[in-house]
Parts: sequence; structure tokens; C-alpha cells
Amino acid sequence: MTCRRSASIRAYRAALANLVLVTTSLQLIGCTAHRVFDPYHDLGPGYRISTVRGTRFAHAVVVPDGQKSASTLWVFLEGDGQPWVDGGRRVARDPTPKIPLAFDLFKASPVSRVYLGRPCYFSHAGDVGCDPSLWTSARYGEAAVASMAAALETLVRENSARRVILVGYSGGGTIAYLVAPRIPAVSALVTISANLDIDAWTRAHRFLSLSESDNPATAPALDHRITQIAIVGGRDVNVPQSSLRAFLDRQQPQEVWVYDDHDHACCWRRDWPSILNRISDRLERAQPAASSAAVVAEGPQ
Repeated sequence: MTCRRSASIRAYRAALANLVLVTTSLQLIGCTAHRVFDPYHDLGPGYRISTVRGTRFAHAVVVPDGQKSASTLWVFLEGDGQPWVDGGRRVARDPTPKIPLAFDLFKASPVSRVYLGRPCYFSHAGDVGCDPSLWTSARYGEAAVASMAAALETLVRENSARRVILVGYSGGGTIAYLVAPRIPAVSALVTISANLDIDAWTRAHRFLSLSESDNPATAPALDHRITQIAIVGGRDVNVPQSSLRAFLDRQQPQEVWVYDDHDHACCWRRDWPSILNRISDRLERAQPAASSAAVVAEGPQ
């Protein structure tokens, strides 16, 4: 009996040690997989990063290595990342996203392109002038929008671009809408799962009001020389279609593309090549802007 008990204890201790080892390994893997994305340190080969000054803030800028100036420049803007942590109980010290979806779309786009970081994102949260309001209540406010516009003007000048196509994902789409009328070179605006009526969006989720931000739904409508394509996920519970009704009625983008099987994150990366081709075809046709939104469900292209 004593021998059996000792053997059982040894087996239990060995199993417990293995469990602790496996658990620790999984935790380390999880931390590695979900750490904040930082283009200043995380870029793979084939890209280069620089910093461009806006009005008050520094902005990270990524371009493909060796890219030359082109008359048309696609500019990708990232979503809100993580303004809050602990289930919304604490303001994040750094809003940088862990999974940068717009960056993935940028990488998968075989066009002349730039990835433009937002104020205080990507290692800049500690910069002078950055405070938590820039990624919470004032994330779409005048200070952020003006700095983005100034940084974009610099990129337009440096690239000798005559035509800019803005592509904004989620909150990056909100910023893109507010930046677009400030840049004469902007000829097209593409938003993906964007919260374009921030009042309706905060009400739908019972979030704190973004009191220091501008709302695209109540801003002046864009000049119809800017082709506006709003891309919406049919299963998006983060930005549900119901929260966009006032925006669509008031601003009347030329086209609204609804992808019925997509939510806020899935499956934009997977389908981006076909979506990009669809956008390019639409812009190349250069049809006169419609006076009202044309709602198009996903289907064979």
C-alpha cells in the first residue's frame, strides 16, 4: 500500500508540473500573439517607416520599400485600436491596436500606397501633447483631424500625388470622412465597417458620449466630386447597419456595399483582393455621382 501511495504521489506531482509548464507556455504564446503592434519595430522586409509631423502630433508612416512617386496615392487609416482596457473600466495607456486590420489591407494592396498612423498611436502615446482624450472622447475631434490632414498634405506633396484615395477601417473611416474635405487631392473615400454616426453608435452600445469629437452624420455632406463608397458588414454588431441610417439619409454616399456574411473583423482580409478590384473598377469607370445612395448587396462580381 505504501509503495502504491508513493507512486501515486510521484505521478500526481509530475502531472502537476507538466500542467504548470503547459499553462505557462500557453500564457507566453498568448502574450506574444496579442501584444500591441508597433510598426517602428515590427515591420517585415519590404517596407520602410518614417515619422511625419502634423499640426501638433507626430504620425507614423509606412510605405513599400522602393516605391516611387505616383499620380494616384492610396492612403490607409487604422481603426481605434484599444482606447479602453479591462472591459471598458480603464483608459488605455496606449491605444495602438493589437491586430491592425487596416495595415493588413495596406500590405495586400498592389497599388501606390501609404499607411498613415493616427495621433498618439504607434509608440507616440507618450509624446508631448498626447493625453487620453485623443483616443477617447476627442478621438475624432478637431485636434486629431487637423493633424491628420496636415500630415496627409505633406505626403501628397512628397509623393507628387494628384489624386488621393482614402481607405479607412472602423474609426479610421470616421477620421477619413472628416479629413477628406480638407485635402483638395482626395477624389475617393472608401470606408469599411466605419462608425459614421458616432452619436447613434455610442447610444447603441451605451458607451460614453464622444463629446469632443465631430460626427460625420451631422457634418456638411462631402462634395460629390469625391466618390464615396461605404462598405458595411451585414453581421457587424460593433457597427450595426441600424446605427448608419441617419448618416446614409443625410450624407447620401454614392454607393453602399453590404457584405452579408461579414462582421466587424471577418472576413475583410480574406476578401480584400476581390473588394479592391471592385473598388478599382468602380473608380476607373468614373461614372457621374448619383444623387442618392445605391445599396448593393454582396454577390457575384
